Amino acid sequence: MPTGDDAGPWLNPRLAFDGLATPGPIVSETCSALVERFKQREHEMPSTELAACDTTLLAELQRFGRWSFTSGPREALPHGTRTAFAMPDFSQLMTLAKLHLVKGHADGRVNDAADDVRHLVKLLFTSEYLLSVMVGTALLSLERRLTTAMGAGRGVTRAQLGALRGRVFAAVYARYTVLDDVVATTHEPRFIRCVALTEAAFMGKMTLDEPTCWFENARFDATRPYLRGARGPLDVAGALDVAAALGDAVLGVLAPDMCQRLREQLLGAAMLPDKASWRTLELPHDTM
Repeated sequence: MPTGDDAGPWLNPRLAFDGLATPGPIVSETCSALVERFKQREHEMPSTELAACDTTLLAELQRFGRWSFTSGPREALPHGTRTAFAMPDFSQLMTLAKLHLVKGHADGRVNDAADDVRHLVKLLFTSEYLLSVMVGTALLSLERRLTTAMGAGRGVTRAQLGALRGRVFAAVYARYTVLDDVVATTHEPRFIRCVALTEAAFMGKMTLDEPTCWFENARFDATRPYLRGARGPLDVAGALDVAAALGDAVLGVLAPDMCQRLREQLLGAAMLPDKASWRTLELPHDTM
């Protein structure tokens, strides 16, 4: 279970939340434009222009041990079904991480800067959301890409990241109707189980059956479930939920052969390396 001070009360008011709040950006327009100008070659950003970019926020996050999204803008939402996605805008954190890594290299502190980015990843993982885990793995990929380009390569491999993404997705999808009777999740690492259960809460199917999970964000979702389908065809989570329910109820009756093939394909997602491979991600012991 995540331990340490919660970053939420300090960090959340500084971030834009979808449908709720739009405070001033944590990255200036000038610095955002700089990153965009050097897209996919950020390591070439000139130090003279980087000097004006303040990235101290990432270093300050080192004093926190977990991240709840519930304090700040989300507190304005009453109990009951919500239509606001109510998630932080992670894109600015990604931009900030790029600036921080390249500035760190220019200052001879690339490992310190990479450690700051890695700590942000750990905070994202403690939120126990699938989305924040995917943002975290994207940051791990960014760490490796930029440090390698700057001649100081470090970080996890593409294969390790792929295994992490696949295993988390497999655990989450196992909670959907089409698979919940054929996939066992009890042997997954605690961290993976908690993500799957928080996603269930996000879809309005909360079952607090894992006492070792932090569930700070899941409890918010349990009392303020997101209205699936409220955003039309772009609501990916809602589309997946509907597809899973229909897949079991309709395909199983009208096209049993097709339903069986679908089950086999989804089950294939669970055929990933065992728990030992996760140790290479250097996550805190209490997140495993």
